[in-house]
Amino acid sequence: MKQKFLFITFIVISAIVSCKKDKQTHGGSSSSSNNSSNPFMTGHRWEYEDTLTMDFGDTVTVQYEHSINKIDSMFTLNGYDSVFNISSYDTSYSSQSAWSRSSFYRNDNTGLYYIGYQPGTTRVFLRPINQKTYKILFHGNLYTLDEFRLFIKTLTNTNNTSDTIILENPSLLTLKYPVTEGDNWTYRPINNPFGIYKMYGNTVTVQTPIGPIACRTVQITWDTNNDGIIDTDWNETQYVSSQKSLVKTLFVAQGTIIVDSLGNPIDTTTWTENCTLSYLNF
Repeated sequence: MKQKFLFITFIVISAIVSCKKDKQTHGGSSSSSNNSSNPFMTGHRWEYEDTLTMDFGDTVTVQYEHSINKIDSMFTLNGYDSVFNISSYDTSYSSQSAWSRSSFYRNDNTGLYYIGYQPGTTRVFLRPINQKTYKILFHGNLYTLDEFRLFIKTLTNTNNTSDTIILENPSLLTLKYPVTEGDNWTYRPINNPFGIYKMYGNTVTVQTPIGPIACRTVQITWDTNNDGIIDTDWNETQYVSSQKSLVKTLFVAQGTIIVDSLGNPIDTTTWTENCTLSYLNF
């Protein structure tokens, strides 16, 4: 099993990588056909409830987050027409903090492409003094939870900018058209900064607060060591609808090691994150 995280008990904060890892990279179809309906229209809005669970065997900690995502505009960017901007605003119920950012995509008959992002702001309203927090040691770097969340959701292979927008070069194929079960592709190649791969799975019905929704599963695998070996302890499944875009994300990291302030292992946990659509306006 590859080691991903070392959590260090520290001061106060909560929540960890939210489904913003790919939250704006949605779309797809529930059948083997080209994108027949377009949820990516100006003014469309999605809201998600995100539940993070860390199971230590004898105890379970649960943290919550709410995310609002809205398509603000369509414009031309980096030589592409009909680029759309998804603005995101997220609030952590546990740490009472909030952060925002904008993500940019284009959608054509070959797929949905991620172009880049524009950094937003982070605000902390209150840090409850009775809560513990953790730090993460990932590939030799130490992060607070907010810093690691930002690292995951702003992975990039370029420092090129356009009007403060950090661009991917080339754009990343978030969803491939037509949508066909078993079809797979590389989302990020090795060393970019590490490998991420996607594959279409079966169709399922997802139960949500707004009712049942038919979805296509997208299996996401990682090679964070860039050694050509897929990580077996870090997996993600997205559930996408051709009419409603992203419906649910389930992320699981097994064998996470908890360490004390001196770096001594004291426990292990399975970290599960469940992000589910709770509202949309179309």
